[in-house]
Amino acid sequence: MADITTRNEITQAGLTFLSYSAASSGGDEYENNGRFFVVIKNSGEVSCTVTFTAQVTSFHSPQYGTSSIANATLAVASGRSGFIGPFPVSTFNDTNGYVQMTYSATSDVTVAICSL
Repeated sequence: MADITTRNEITQAGLTFLSYSAASSGGDEYENNGRFFVVIKNSGEVSCTVTFTAQVTSFHSPQYGTSSIANATLAVASGRSGFIGPFPVSTFNDTNGYVQMTYSATSDVTVAICSL
């Protein structure tokens, strides 16, 4: 799993260029503080589904009982871009503080991590 360390910060001055990383066939991860969102750009010829792994899959509330938490997924059609996030640290961060994501296709798929 590759670690995406480049961050694109959108400030009051704006952001006109996104720095992308190539999607890794074994998946990617990024350090998460709960404020990042992910941009997936699919320049490939097939659709790509990106799966973000929930580290906590259920929780119990005295008021509502037990609820399950599913992985988050984003399907990005060929020639399109998609946006997803932010992800709560309590459910999506692994023990090292990272969100893990995998791809159904990686050819010509790039990823950018952004924050406000």
